[in-house]
Amino acid sequence: MKIILEDNGSYELFDKIIKAIIGDKISDQTFIDLCSCEATATRNLPFKEKTYVDALDCWIIPEQMDRFIQADVLGDHPCFDKKYDVANCSDGIEHLIKEDGFKLIEKMKKISDKQILFTPLGEYLIEKDNPDPKCHKSGWVSSDFEGFATIVCPNWHPT
Repeated sequence: MKIILEDNGSYELFDKIIKAIIGDKISDQTFIDLCSCEATATRNLPFKEKTYVDALDCWIIPEQMDRFIQADVLGDHPCFDKKYDVANCSDGIEHLIKEDGFKLIEKMKKISDKQILFTPLGEYLIEKDNPDPKCHKSGWVSSDFEGFATIVCPNWHPT
């Protein structure tokens, strides 16, 4: 299934979409946020338990972030041995090369019942050969997420 929303991007829209996907019982569910950075869009969601994972150190760990782990999302860490209700990756998969992005999707399927991926539409600010982990290394479109329901927001990012 593919839904196209013409709304401009905002944290309120993101929050509404996430809550619609997760359902009413958000406060009873566990959550892992992969490639979380400082979890700008997800740290205020009222999950029972939240774990945030990013390869880069979080320069600020706000009190809304229950547990931050600095680790490679594709590597091994005890937090990946646990099962979560929801695995999320917001604005993170595009920082991986495509092959690693598909590995991340498989890891999310293994560790959670529901997976949410949010990424720029298409090739947005790609710098494939730049080793900086903050650079985008891949572009994604809805057909890349076979088996997932997709919501396309073409007006989210500036392009």
